[in-house]
Amino acid sequence: MWSSAQITNYGPAALLGSLVVCVCNLGAKNIAGFTSELLILGAKDAAGNVTVLGPRSEVAIGEPVF
Repeated sequence: MWSSAQITNYGPAALLGSLVVCVCNLGAKNIAGFTSELLILGAKDAAGNVTVLGPRSEVAIGEPVF
């Protein structure tokens, strides 16, 4: 799946192999000419950088978020 997330303070190596919280099954959306299939959840820190949200403990990939 592809996301149009504009998260620029992480390099690919920093996220590779990590678990992140995403919303999927919303259908593909065209955002600025890019097809986005999921929404990666994050929040801004005090410096304005996006911090990607992730589980605090190991969970199976695909578990529902509630």
